[in-house]
Amino acid sequence: MNENIRLGSIIQDWHEDSLVGTYVVTLIPLEGMTGSKYALVNVNGDGLVNGYFNSLAELEEMISEEQSWKVFNIDLEKLITYHIELIKK
Repeated sequence: MNENIRLGSIIQDWHEDSLVGTYVVTLIPLEGMTGSKYALVNVNGDGLVNGYFNSLAELEEMISEEQSWKVFNIDLEKLITYHIELIKK
């Protein structure tokens, strides 16, 4: 999967023809010596999947090993701003 995963990437997990989950690549600040870690956070706020990752490359490696994951690199900030503007109208 030669996708360049970045903060805000949308990742979907598909099994056969069923969507299992939709996640956002997020950087989570953790306390103590751990620092911040990357994670896939469920878009409904239910939590995260597959734990924490030290780098985007590590996260990308995990995703590339799974054939069921699809990556969507969209400008999440622009998308949210667009929807907010639609709601205001």
